[in-house]
Amino acid sequence: MARQHRLGGVGVSRGRTGPRSTRRCGSAKQVADPFGIAQLSHYALDDVRRRVQNATLGHRGCLYDPLYRAHKLLMSASKRITDNGRDRLRGCLDAGDPHGEVRYAWHAKETLRGIYDITDTKIGAETVERLAADFQDPWLPNGINRLDQTLWLWRTQIAN
Repeated sequence: MARQHRLGGVGVSRGRTGPRSTRRCGSAKQVADPFGIAQLSHYALDDVRRRVQNATLGHRGCLYDPLYRAHKLLMSASKRITDNGRDRLRGCLDAGDPHGEVRYAWHAKETLRGIYDITDTKIGAETVERLAADFQDPWLPNGINRLDQTLWLWRTQIAN
C-alpha cells in the first residue's frame, strides 16, 4: 500500500538554500521562518569567528581565548545582552578581532534578525533586497558574503 505524505511547508535549511529545492514537493508552500534565517546567520557568524580565531592564534578556541569566550554573547540577540555583557563582548572583540571581521559579522547577524521586526511587507521586501546587495560587498567576511545568495533566493518568502 502506497503512503501519501502531505507537506504543509518547506523551509530554509543549510543544505539546500533555495526555492528550487521544492520543485518535487507539489503544492507545498515555501516558508522562510525567522528561526531558519537566524540559524543561517548564526552559522555564518560562527564560521567567521572560527576562521579569524584560527588565523590570529593558529589553533582552535581554548577557554581563555577572547573570541571563544565571546561565543555565547555573539550568538545571543542584541536585545538580550546586558550592559555588563556588552562591555565583555566589546572587550573580547577588541582583544581577539584585529581587523573587525567578527564585529561586521555580528552586526550583519543582528541586521538580518531585525528584518522580522518590520511589519510592512513592501518595506520588508526593499530591506531584504538592499541587505542582499550590501552583503555582496567584497570587504565583508566570506561567511557573510555567502548569506547574500540565500537572501536573494528567498527574498519573497522572507518579506512575506
